[in-house]
Amino acid sequence: MGQPAPRPVSVAPSAPMTGTTSTDMSAGTTASAAEQACMGAGRERDLDVIGVVGSRSASDANGDASRDVMLRVRRNGAEIEVRCNYVSSTGLARIMLI
Repeated sequence: MGQPAPRPVSVAPSAPMTGTTSTDMSAGTTASAAEQACMGAGRERDLDVIGVVGSRSASDANGDASRDVMLRVRRNGAEIEVRCNYVSSTGLARIMLI
């Protein structure tokens, strides 16, 4: 008999997660700035930011470089993930989903 295919599992972290999922090491400084700005934007919206789940390079409607950052936050006793978009040229971080 063959091995069953692995199934995805969702596990809540016991400690804050940090870092990026990007494999582009040259984007490290931008990723770090985006993650910090997004965590700050979440806190400004009174979210209990636990940490960064991951981030990836993106571009906005004008083609400007941006970064999508997924944050794990606690809200009303539940942990959820929200997306934040950080525009490099303006330094603006916006929480996209709550």
